[in-house]
Amino acid sequence: MGILRLSFFIFLFFLSSCKFQNNLLGDEANIDANHAPPLTGTVELGISTVADQVLDEDSTSGPILFTITGSGLDCDANVSANSDDTSIIDSSGIVIASSGEDCTITLSPIADANGGPVLITLTVSISGVSEETSFNLTVNEVSDPFTIMGTVADGELLEVDNYGPDFDASSSHQWFSDGVAISGATGATYTTTAADEGTTMTLELDGVQVSQNSLVTQYY
Repeated sequence: MGILRLSFFIFLFFLSSCKFQNNLLGDEANIDANHAPPLTGTVELGISTVADQVLDEDSTSGPILFTITGSGLDCDANVSANSDDTSIIDSSGIVIASSGEDCTITLSPIADANGGPVLITLTVSISGVSEETSFNLTVNEVSDPFTIMGTVADGELLEVDNYGPDFDASSSHQWFSDGVAISGATGATYTTTAADEGTTMTLELDGVQVSQNSLVTQYY
């Protein structure tokens, strides 16, 4: 009977020891988890802001500087750009390049396109992590040049050589001699007189002027 009782106490002691060890291991695991060092390989990215831009129609911006921060980044490989109005500027008109430690963006809107603001978004990304910044681009409308041809001499015919994309034969016409409107000269052609010889002849279409003197055609 004594032997059985002793065996029973030994068994209880063994169970208590196992439970204590398990609790101790659990506490150590919790301590390790709570005080574990931070995970390595965290990607930190940054991209600077770009000011809103205003361009005239059919013009190109100079290279605009911006910076990206992060390890192992390359302007050409890790930066992309997007336009929310491809009728004014599309991806072919947005060029990203490197400039020393900085990046540049050059903007070339579509020919004869104007309007806005267009939202341009720059995104820097690597390893599935990305940051972005946006700015507005506004393109001002500019009247395209038209040309006239002819020589300013008595009896010579002056006429529109090229209306360009902004004008046509239905546009209002007015011819001027040295800045003075010629009465009745409101057609696409004008025949000069002796009084016009040597003067600067100007044709105005819808309020926009281009001039013709005795030597050269001037473009505006």
